[in-house]
Amino acid sequence: MVSRVLLASGAFAVWVAHVLVMWLVYDGSAYELLWACHLAPLLLALGIALGSVSLTSVAAIWTTLGTTMWLGNLLALGRAPEPTPLLIHAGTVGLAIAAVRTIGWDPRAWWRASLALFVLASLTRLVPGAARYDVNLVFRVWPGFEPVFPHVVPFLMFVAVMIVIATYVIGRALGQLARGEVSSRSWSRSRPSSRTT
Repeated sequence: MVSRVLLASGAFAVWVAHVLVMWLVYDGSAYELLWACHLAPLLLALGIALGSVSLTSVAAIWTTLGTTMWLGNLLALGRAPEPTPLLIHAGTVGLAIAAVRTIGWDPRAWWRASLALFVLASLTRLVPGAARYDVNLVFRVWPGFEPVFPHVVPFLMFVAVMIVIATYVIGRALGQLARGEVSSRSWSRSRPSSRTT
């Protein structure tokens, strides 16, 4: 098994690389740090370091969902992913999978991840500068969806439902992956018990 220190260090290093590439290569804005996929490696590092199964599981869902949406958005725009962002996103997903295999899985993570995403989306909407970059895609109807959703509110309601479905599906998949290779050692009291009383 990969050590927690190594996993936490790797996740933190990926987050630092994410921030540096965003600023130095793409001349990004501080508002872009609010992207869920930018926060996911930091949450993952924190969850691993604390030995929190719940936080690690939520971060794993966030990064899997965020990477899938990022790739889907690029494909919808007809753009190929650039190597550095692709490596950073893929690296976070790889670390997340290694983390849930090592630390364990919280079966309640799907609804916690959904709730945390809704909170993040609400906070993002309160940051006016984030609208310029459509951070977390909560300010405008996504390109191509305008004929179906002429206004942003019904679109966001649709996205909210899809997020719940996606986090559930991703959570089930990651849970099965974790159950297959999870260590019997428990590092956190937050790890759900599989024993029945």
